[in-house]
Amino acid sequence: MSRHIFISYAHEDNCLAEAVTVALYRSKLAAPFIDKIALGPGDSLTKKLGDGLDDAKALVVLVSKSSMKSDWVHNELKAIQHREIPIIPLRCDDAKWPGQVRLLLGDRIYLDGSTDFQSAVGKVPKLFTETPSRDRGVGFGEFFSLRGYERKAPHLQVFAGTLESFWDEYRFGRTAVVLPTNQSIDLLGRVTRSFLDHVGVDAGSITSTAFSITSSDVAELRVASAKDELVLLASTAFNNKFQPHAADQWAAAQAVLQAAERLRCTLVLVPPMGSGSFDWPVRQGVVNWIYGAIRWASRNPTVTELSTWPVVCVPGPGDQAVLKGYLGGLTGTRRETLTQRQWGLRIRYKDLETEEVRVSDDLLLGAVAKNAIRSLDKSSTWKFVHGKHLFRKSSRQVFEYGPSAPLGQTIFADGDTIELNSD
Repeated sequence: MSRHIFISYAHEDNCLAEAVTVALYRSKLAAPFIDKIALGPGDSLTKKLGDGLDDAKALVVLVSKSSMKSDWVHNELKAIQHREIPIIPLRCDDAKWPGQVRLLLGDRIYLDGSTDFQSAVGKVPKLFTETPSRDRGVGFGEFFSLRGYERKAPHLQVFAGTLESFWDEYRFGRTAVVLPTNQSIDLLGRVTRSFLDHVGVDAGSITSTAFSITSSDVAELRVASAKDELVLLASTAFNNKFQPHAADQWAAAQAVLQAAERLRCTLVLVPPMGSGSFDWPVRQGVVNWIYGAIRWASRNPTVTELSTWPVVCVPGPGDQAVLKGYLGGLTGTRRETLTQRQWGLRIRYKDLETEEVRVSDDLLLGAVAKNAIRSLDKSSTWKFVHGKHLFRKSSRQVFEYGPSAPLGQTIFADGDTIELNSD
């Protein structure tokens, strides 16, 4: 079975070819084949490269002034041009394509890395991502489309690990990292300090593009000594009343993705926002961030599979286990429903619980509660009055919500259970 991506290049472009190889290797989305790794002392150059071309599922050719003069590159293109596999030209500079190369490549659209090679390299692995089928849910650690089951959309992954571990093991291309802050962009939080220490950035050397932020925007954090591959974004789940609202999580996700896309980032790494400040359950923080990302993708028809991909990092094995159940039901059909602002919720009242119902995210909690009680206990005369609340218990506090609050003004998320308390 064809498994690898053959990299065709001129040896003068060795460093550029290595960057493509590293991006494919680190992404775990496609295996690279490059001569300097595949060939060893005593190997037949012609046979090894021929076998590599025969077993390739795609070819990435680095188009440069050097490669346009390379007989090896021309011969590799000739050998593969009649095979029905993708050929991806990656433009490295402003080289003009000679007539022979035009005949070999035809009218194929190229990735343009002539002005921003790092951005282009980060897009290469995305071209070879397999999307789960419509009826299958999402595996933990698997990239999945933010538009139902379509391929031409940004993908998201829920990663079993920390920002630091993803940064070290899997990042490819220019990567943005979300640092959770308050509205005053305080960088003293545990997650923020941990990541800055890990990459060797002194918080005192950071300058911000803004003095304060809301959940609807971000601040770019600039470090003079930082490499071009790292972009730092400050984001907050706080609102002006310091209340835990799902709508702030959705807004934060959309603001982060807009900024990362503008900055030409391949990936954006996100911790479970809100769980530290509000004792917000990690599952709710992750699910709400997923929902916000889906809304971003559905509202921006110009983004494609080459746009910024979010990775939400979940470090705790307990939280990972809880999230596996939700992701298993996140089929393409369900993701399409979420683009229509429809949540799936269960309602619990006393010892009774409804089947999952689909509700709009702006529906009033009172309407949800009344309909649920009627369906669960037809003899009940219980009504929403002052002092009667829906609630969510956490380890430190109880969050209460009145009947006039829409679902967006809660910490409930898609797939949750709302508990009704009439005591």
